[in-house]
Amino acid sequence: MSDNKYSGSKAAGENVASLTCELEGILFGLDLAVRYFESSKYRKNTENLYILYDCLSAINVSMNKLYSPLLHVLNCSPDLYILKVYCQT
Repeated sequence: MSDNKYSGSKAAGENVASLTCELEGILFGLDLAVRYFESSKYRKNTENLYILYDCLSAINVSMNKLYSPLLHVLNCSPDLYILKVYCQT
């Protein structure tokens, strides 16, 4: 039993603020996850997506803009955070 693997890269632009790059990274990761879940043959009704991140400011902006009870931030070390997304079909 195997699913397709998704990977990619995306440039955020030239001469942009670091927070913009961090936010683009989160959005790109979410986009890849959506594509994976849409194409997966072996989905469960509820699954979790974890995004490992080191920029609390980007996570805070994401949480404020994408507010949902399905999003949670877990702090696993002083400089490392996990954005947990509950994915439901």
